[in-house]
Amino acid sequence: MVTIHNQFSKFSCDPKHGLQWKELSFLKENKEIKNSQWISVVKPFDPSQNFFASGCFIMFPWVNRMFPNSYIAEHFETDGNGYPLHGLIHQNSWELLDHQETHFTFCNRIEINQDHEGKQIERKGKIEIRFELMDRKLLIEGFVYNLSEEKWRIALGFHPYFQLVSLIDSLELEFSLPYKQISLNDKLLPMAKGNKLLYHVLNERTICIENMHFDYLYEMNSGIDVSLWSEFNEVGIRLKDHSLEFIDTEVISFNYLQIYTPEDRKSIALEPMTSPGNLENLPNSTNITLDPGSKKKFKFSISFLSS
Repeated sequence: MVTIHNQFSKFSCDPKHGLQWKELSFLKENKEIKNSQWISVVKPFDPSQNFFASGCFIMFPWVNRMFPNSYIAEHFETDGNGYPLHGLIHQNSWELLDHQETHFTFCNRIEINQDHEGKQIERKGKIEIRFELMDRKLLIEGFVYNLSEEKWRIALGFHPYFQLVSLIDSLELEFSLPYKQISLNDKLLPMAKGNKLLYHVLNERTICIENMHFDYLYEMNSGIDVSLWSEFNEVGIRLKDHSLEFIDTEVISFNYLQIYTPEDRKSIALEPMTSPGNLENLPNSTNITLDPGSKKKFKFSISFLSS
């Protein structure tokens, strides 16, 4: 386990187990009684549970489910329908490149095989991720590299479980930007007709979590910007994409957010993603392609909110 910290924040992850998150805590100050306390906002990774049930894991080169699936792997992780889950690197070991008090950087080199138009292609790539604590905010940024000789259609996502209260039904989710809800079928795959995804039109800026069960998928054209708030203990978190900060750099934006509420209702997953699930079987509007030898930058943040 590797840790960074500052006066107001603590973060730790396990590079030997897919960079799974062990802690993300923030210092909440109470000015009225001149007291402060550490608030843990993430459900820590528990290796005794299902790998996908806690912490935060990384999804690449696809997110959530994808079926049919052109990647060639001896052991896909699958859901109850037998659909391959969460990409191919979630349990990889990561190399620590740099470690300072408030930030560290990791690298994962990727070699996987894919059947492309009847021809087997060896995909080679690299992901670098830098975590940095600034006040009460965790910045997550890095690059995705295509080291192959062919173009590569990819998706990148993070799957953090947040645990602000003992039961999530009192939480509210607030969207800061216009958004659309993408329809999911009974197998939890995004639905499309022709070259267009199917959407629900929603006008509510705030959603009560007690009305949500299992999976929901949203799209925000300018990058995600959502807040999860607990009125019970007056704390929350904000997830925000920062791709618009970069003008002269090739970027990929986290325009999609998948929400998953486990049956025990003790945590909630808010998943920033660059594309929806089932990437290979959706319209090209969801396409992110890396040219041979190219790289693209990504950046988003998780901020602590309190009253």
